Amino acid sequence: MVASQRRCSFTFDFLRPSDLTPLFEIHGTEGALAIVPADPRQATYIQVSEFTVHGAQAGKPLADLSIPEGYRWVPPAVPTGLPFNVAQLYMRMAEGIREGKSVSPDFGVAVKRHQLLDAIQKASDTGIRQIL
Repeated sequence: MVASQRRCSFTFDFLRPSDLTPLFEIHGTEGALAIVPADPRQATYIQVSEFTVHGAQAGKPLADLSIPEGYRWVPPAVPTGLPFNVAQLYMRMAEGIREGKSVSPDFGVAVKRHQLLDAIQKASDTGIRQIL
């Protein structure tokens, strides 16, 4: 359970019976998100592939969701795929240098991730909701 008191589950599945394309699914009490490769015919790599996000509120079918422009740091002329990801990385690195701050996850972020993973494991082991 997350701090807002809403339940959430997360599935990362590479072995669906229908195919071998990666799929992220996030299910909450008020809806769901699915993150799938934009082109499932192409080899998919978590770090560099294009993904499509679908979302729905509870009881409604999944629909395409657009990624907010605030997550695009490079000019529109930069092509998708690997060039886009590398350009995004360079833009974030330049921002960090200009502003004198880290733009990468640090040890504090790692601790929070491990606390989340520990809570998921404890909930699975005990069947009791965990509050973060």
